[in-house]
Amino acid sequence: MITLPIDLLDATVRTRAAAHAERHGAGLRDFRLRVEAQFQVEVARTRQAFSADATRAGAAAFVQHLGGYVGWLGWSSWCASHLAMPLGLSGDADTRRLAAAMLVYAGPRVMDDALDNHHTYKGKRTTLVGALAQSHPQLDDGQRRAYAMLAGTWIMLAGIERLHRHAGEAAALTTLRICERIPPGILLEGMGSGQANLAEYQEILQMKSIWYDEILYRNLLDPCPTPLRTTVLQATAHLSRLAQYLNDIVDHDADASAGQPNLCTWVCTPDDILDICAQEVSAILALMEDLPEEVGDALAASLNDTHRAALRLNETQP
Repeated sequence: MITLPIDLLDATVRTRAAAHAERHGAGLRDFRLRVEAQFQVEVARTRQAFSADATRAGAAAFVQHLGGYVGWLGWSSWCASHLAMPLGLSGDADTRRLAAAMLVYAGPRVMDDALDNHHTYKGKRTTLVGALAQSHPQLDDGQRRAYAMLAGTWIMLAGIERLHRHAGEAAALTTLRICERIPPGILLEGMGSGQANLAEYQEILQMKSIWYDEILYRNLLDPCPTPLRTTVLQATAHLSRLAQYLNDIVDHDADASAGQPNLCTWVCTPDDILDICAQEVSAILALMEDLPEEVGDALAASLNDTHRAALRLNETQP
């Protein structure tokens, strides 16, 4: 088992994260609550739209499982939401836009569970695949996973429609183009030889992880002027890559047992991957210096949260 270092971040990151919490903590909590409430509205609307009145009773159990799991994914925007207050992106329009983007984001999450046959999300919550295994034992494993894959695709497309409603055609089309780039990354990862060099692995991560997270970041940042948005997105791309590397460390043993692709087994020795993580942190810190102080502090908070989440998971792995 690879142990995640507790000193990956220096004291400056924690100091700036604390400054962000002091400055915007109350406003951030309010914004997150409003986004969560709006996201639940979007989930409820989507559940209602799943079937017409005549067929709704027959779909009730499936829709309940789907809506329950997707609704639980409301935490998914917490890292991105740090940026809302310092950038002045916490109004009603921002809330609706981010909630719709979260619905899009939830689709590939459901699809990934189907691909990897995850019955729980890291042991924290039963997935749609896991719920179907309990409620529909007459379905074989392949059918349950196929149904979950279809449901994830439908959720993603429903989210695009809601994003069009709340953010306009340009935002919806941009997000659709982002979604188009995710499946090739997943396929390249899953159908690869099981070995890759770092450049190849990073190209896969660009598609399956960085573009995926950009569904949230780009839609939140949509009203920002282009130069500022570009720099922030560069920083969040490094953050997404770091998050995947940390996840690879945490999941190393489980992925190795299941034959799943993992940076630690595909590309690097345990020592190498820690050096690579440190390089990603350095890249984020360098970009933070090119941003207004409050925006940099918000990125420090996101970086700190990403690292802390990985540490918690690392401690709970068997």
